[in-house]
Amino acid sequence: MADIIYSTDLNPSTKLRAISLLELAHPENGHVTLEWSELSDLWGCPMGIVLRQVASIHQAGLIHYSSNGDGIVYITFKHLSRAHARKSAKNSRETAR
Repeated sequence: MADIIYSTDLNPSTKLRAISLLELAHPENGHVTLEWSELSDLWGCPMGIVLRQVASIHQAGLIHYSSNGDGIVYITFKHLSRAHARKSAKNSRETAR
């Protein structure tokens, strides 16, 4: 997944922030759940920049994210979740045989 991040047109600081977020992601499904303030602390930047960076990472097609106003952001790395889904489907087909 890191190679996919580095191959994007994102600026270098956004790529590094995406990598730091990737390090928190569940290895099988790509999920990350944290408070917006935790993300601000992790990246060492104010909330306005955090929001722009998350939006940029999303626009690059790397993540899906949502927040329901409770101060928490729910992030899924798309490529990790797809890889897990393909692996699960393959395992299901093999088990069915």
